[in-house]
Amino acid sequence: MAIDVAYRPRNPETTVLYKVVAEQLETFLARQEERERPVPPFVEREFRDYLTCGVLAARGFIRVHCDSCGHDRLVPFSCRRRGWCPSCGGRRMAETAAHLVDYVFPMVPVRQWVLSIPFALRYRLAYDSSLLSDILNIFIRVVFGQLRRRARDLLGLKFSQCGAVTFVQRCGDALNLAPHFHSLVINGVYAADENGQPEFHGLPPPEDADVVRVAALVAQRVESLLKRRSLGLGGDPDTAEAPGRDEPGLAAIYSASKAGLDLDWTEALQRYPIEFLNSTGFFCYHAACAISCLKTALASRSVNGCQNRYPTRIHGDVEAGLFLPIERDLQRLPI
Repeated sequence: MAIDVAYRPRNPETTVLYKVVAEQLETFLARQEERERPVPPFVEREFRDYLTCGVLAARGFIRVHCDSCGHDRLVPFSCRRRGWCPSCGGRRMAETAAHLVDYVFPMVPVRQWVLSIPFALRYRLAYDSSLLSDILNIFIRVVFGQLRRRARDLLGLKFSQCGAVTFVQRCGDALNLAPHFHSLVINGVYAADENGQPEFHGLPPPEDADVVRVAALVAQRVESLLKRRSLGLGGDPDTAEAPGRDEPGLAAIYSASKAGLDLDWTEALQRYPIEFLNSTGFFCYHAACAISCLKTALASRSVNGCQNRYPTRIHGDVEAGLFLPIERDLQRLPI
């Protein structure tokens, strides 16, 4: 039985996001120049390429011919950008989740660990990739250490190995600047069997005390790292202002993000990859911006601004609205 699949043009020109960017981009770029906070070239390219994505007259197209019915169709090229294009981001999201399920994770339980960053560090981590990597390494080592310790205590395994894939997210639900980590961690360990081959040993879900211990140890090691770098959560005024001097555009993004809502939560699920990653994998590597995704993202326009609506994951179906001037919305996109 043949599957009835039809190509449906997405017509990006009709979406709210496209209209806002198309109408306000030049004004936004000029205003940033006047403020001596120019948008970085790669961000401007992201804006301009998005406006050509899926548009026949702007980016070109391929002609597709059906030998059965003789019908020809013009299919526009995509921008292939990794920023906020909903189409390209959604496609990459689906491809990444499928790749993890098919080629990366074995058929063993997987648990998601989420690390949210304190407000005092978010600006710094958005600018300092080295510090971001070091904190991620601390987080993963602590989680792996907790798994090995439990494997030793519960299963008597002296030597074991762990596995994980981490996605670094740079924004929150309200497009606020909020670097955080989503780690898909194998919920167990591998140890060599009598033939020297890796054998999986599952572990029960962590107790509340285990999670508290992980959080406390991560906080302790991150604090030590900051002290070694002479940073500190309080922040030296000269050090804290350095990113603003070097990247004034980032300072504007951070300022825009503070006008929004910050929703942090942790999630710990234990399922097998084929069912878990098909859902959680999409969440961990989600498209940066969605025009519509069931009820998870709705947008409406007004004369002076945009209304972003989304259901909070803490209060279930209760939806919260955030009204922002259009300029603020554009400032948030480069996060």
